[in-house]
Amino acid sequence: TDQVEFSVSAPNLPGFTRSFDSFQKCAQEICDSRLFGGIHYSFSNKKALQVGRKIAQFIYSTTLKPL
Repeated sequence: TDQVEFSVSAPNLPGFTRSFDSFQKCAQEICDSRLFGGIHYSFSNKKALQVGRKIAQFIYSTTLKPL
């Protein structure tokens, strides 16, 4: 799969930016932070990543497919 480099920042945290070299690494960090923050359980994070990946694959193959 193709890798995409990107950065994200939060409006309420000026000067704080996170950079990623793939959407998968970003998604994993988000899941980890919600686990460490006591918001989600690891089994729900694992399932959410699986479902998110399936949704992304569907959108890419039906809406964003190359010309």
